[in-house]
Amino acid sequence: MPIAIDDSPPKTALTVLPSAVTDLFWLLFWTRKGEDHKLPETVARALTPVPELADRVRRFWGDDYPIYSELVILAHASGHLFDTDPEAFFSALAKAMPALGELELRSETPADRKLILTRLERLGADKHFRARYVQLLRDVWAQVAQLWTREGLPAVQADAGKLSDRAARGADLAELAPRLATLGDENAELARHALARGELALVPGYFGGACLMLDLPGLFLVGTQFDGQGRAESRRLEMEAMASELRVLADPTRLDILEQLAGCPLSVTDLMPMLNLAQPTISAHLRLLREAGLVRPVRSGARTNYVLDTGRLDEILRRPAKLIAKGG
Repeated sequence: MPIAIDDSPPKTALTVLPSAVTDLFWLLFWTRKGEDHKLPETVARALTPVPELADRVRRFWGDDYPIYSELVILAHASGHLFDTDPEAFFSALAKAMPALGELELRSETPADRKLILTRLERLGADKHFRARYVQLLRDVWAQVAQLWTREGLPAVQADAGKLSDRAARGADLAELAPRLATLGDENAELARHALARGELALVPGYFGGACLMLDLPGLFLVGTQFDGQGRAESRRLEMEAMASELRVLADPTRLDILEQLAGCPLSVTDLMPMLNLAQPTISAHLRLLREAGLVRPVRSGARTNYVLDTGRLDEILRRPAKLIAKGG
């Protein structure tokens, strides 16, 4: 699967790029929520509660809709969606509304689509209102501009690179954006179709929430939450589990047991003279092998024989090489 990281969305199967505007999308959401809401760590570090600004964000549209999809739509239409500094977008929007064309917005409910289109219509009809909107965007972004340049942008650029590399090595969409499935089967299907057409963009967000999905003209955007600490923790647990499996094999007696069982099922009594070991010692080793899924007991009359699971053994041995080959 061809992958590209560039300054503009290329015509490839999957575009993986950071976007200052999608991070601003989330900042508007968190600012509206205010200090009473539990914020992600990256947001909590960046936002000092400013009640006046939170009130401006809540009151600006005069509706109860806390999502700012119109922002992403305008950035896409103006060609600034994948800018890493939103100032060019702010300046362009202050001068003129971009041509929006037909907006299907298939990712949205009919009610949400109507509300979004109403917002866009109002911005297009009143340049003074649009100027207030741009100023609000600038004021919200000013809270995090330095942190974004210093930490946020390098972090999501690195994240985008890793996601691109994983995609190039064969990771599917469900692995790259695991929370995609939580947004409904219809949207997940739209994302898969967009991927097949080469019109899917995956955007890691430093200030992002759970997941953003938006159907745009010629592009289906999926925003994912940057979680370096969580991803590192997940990888640590995965590596610990793998190391534990390998430790079961890193014992000469247990390897000997597996070799004996490769010939045929055997009981503890059968193994005792073969290994010249006492029954409790063999039973202890078999318990560890059972817990790892490498052997399983099978009753044969009054006897309990142990059978080697060659598939599980092959899985344990191949897993580290597969993980390294795919880059994690």
